[in-house]
Amino acid sequence: MTGRTTGLLLAAAFCAIPSSRAATPQDLPAADPTTLIRELQAAEQKRKTADTRLSSTWDLLIEFQGALAGASGSDFEREKFETLVKPRLLFGRAVDRISQGQPNLAANEMLALIKKYPTHADWPSWAEKLRLRLGPAPTASPAGE
Repeated sequence: MTGRTTGLLLAAAFCAIPSSRAATPQDLPAADPTTLIRELQAAEQKRKTADTRLSSTWDLLIEFQGALAGASGSDFEREKFETLVKPRLLFGRAVDRISQGQPNLAANEMLALIKKYPTHADWPSWAEKLRLRLGPAPTASPAGE
């Protein structure tokens, strides 16, 4: 992730807090937000070096976003997290598993998300990424060959 992407992710995370009240420590997950910032900044380097700890960065981000949605006290925000945000983050983690040398696990996670969330807004792009990942369908050989 670039610095700009990291900033956008953090801004999106903090924008989930309702503007009718100030953010409180209860709005944040058990993990220290500075840890999240450091993890997001290091994610690009982890991706380049196929560092398997990249998955834990995604897990931390999912936990952080989930805590913000839960702290909002809004059923709408919790539902939005569970049906829109969390699947998107899980798919991102699956894509990064390819660079970690786990292509089969990545494909399985992608397929599971595609099956579980067929109405998700990103479904067409997910299906295309998985199709490209798996490659072209094998051609049928004529009988007798």
